[in-house]
Amino acid sequence: MHFYLTAFALFPHLLNFAYGLSVRASKTTAPPISYGMVLYPNFEPADVFGPLDIFGLLSSDYRMRLSLIAATLDPVSTKPTVMNLSGSDFGESIVPTHTFSTPPEDIEVLFVPGGGGTRSDAFIGPAIGFVGRMYPKLKYLITVCNGATIGARSGVLDGRRATTSKRDWAWVSSWPRF
Repeated sequence: MHFYLTAFALFPHLLNFAYGLSVRASKTTAPPISYGMVLYPNFEPADVFGPLDIFGLLSSDYRMRLSLIAATLDPVSTKPTVMNLSGSDFGESIVPTHTFSTPPEDIEVLFVPGGGGTRSDAFIGPAIGFVGRMYPKLKYLITVCNGATIGARSGVLDGRRATTSKRDWAWVSSWPRF
């Protein structure tokens, strides 16, 4: 049997394995349909495109919808602007489909990537407010690496167990609400 034939049955386990979520698996558990990805300048490409690659594979067998959400509809670049010691001008850009002020209301799963941009209040300020507003409506909030900072600063991780990268633990956990 091929993976794509068993993706539905494996979906809860995939979420559990990949993101440490507690998901009850059953034959009647339907996978979420509406996914959102938070974007901000200097996000980590692997934190965005890695999950999107896996869920893109699942989308060929299951109805899924993706929204790329940022402060504006302008392309969002991964170019390092924070902690750019070499002065590099290298990175990708991605075009959002929605803004933080006009997101789809039915998002079930929201991904929040990490990256150098988490170190800039100007870059992540709008994302912090957005995550805080969306959280009560979500089935799953998935922060990747130091994207946990955005969750912590929005208050949605208050009193919850969470993790981030080892290198960033002291910085991320220094936020009073984490």
